[in-house]
Amino acid sequence: MIHHSIGSTGEVDAQLYQKTSKLIRADAAELWDGYAAPAEIDRVLKECVRRKAPVYIFMPLDLHAHRVPASLLERKIDLSLPVDEAALDAAMAAISKALLEAKKPVIFLDMLAHHAEDETRAFVDAVKLPFLAAHGAKAIVDEDHDRFVGLYNGSVSSPGVADFIEGSDCVVAVGWWPADTNGGLGRKVEEGKRVDVMDEFVVVKGKRFENVYMAQVLEALVKELGQAKVPTVEMPVLPEHDLKVDKTDDKITQYIDTPTSSTLGKGTC
Repeated sequence: MIHHSIGSTGEVDAQLYQKTSKLIRADAAELWDGYAAPAEIDRVLKECVRRKAPVYIFMPLDLHAHRVPASLLERKIDLSLPVDEAALDAAMAAISKALLEAKKPVIFLDMLAHHAEDETRAFVDAVKLPFLAAHGAKAIVDEDHDRFVGLYNGSVSSPGVADFIEGSDCVVAVGWWPADTNGGLGRKVEEGKRVDVMDEFVVVKGKRFENVYMAQVLEALVKELGQAKVPTVEMPVLPEHDLKVDKTDDKITQYIDTPTSSTLGKGTC
């Protein structure tokens, strides 16, 4: 057996890690030909950046010293996204219709908004709608922004936050990701009220549009809706958070107000 053996047989399978990476990777390359290797590396790195996901490159030990022209470094990797004009036009028409017909549209930033942070910030600034964020998207847009409402974490959100977003008739959710650790289990925003702008597709009130990318869609929305009459939505007046402080306690404690009782309990951390 050698140190790369797996199991107790001593057999070395050079493909083992390539096989296991399939579950999480965006793309992969096996570099058996030194002359073809630079193009393969560029191809896989492009997918890594474009899709914001891991990639796997396998290189045999005796290939690493293969010399290739330094001039290849002068050619930049094309990181532009493929454009399907028909798909983008169809998605934009559906999104615009949903937004412009709504009476109380809001924006919700979720985990996958990290795939297009600059475009997300530009979108929020352009449409001037109230916006909320999930914990997984906290501070993609500065929380001092004058249109920031708060963090939406389902029923345990700060007072008034859940009522505001759940009462909206159109929620533009950038990067919707309802994981349990991201407030997903307590959310009550139905699909029929949502416009989900995802990394590689869009869902408008249940209808899915493929071959469109988050950055493309947000850029198009800035151009189109920045000049359109997006409904004016007033910022909510949220109630004060009733935070109890026990200055005489010598322990770090946490007050718990359960929905079934008006009695405040105090648990030691």
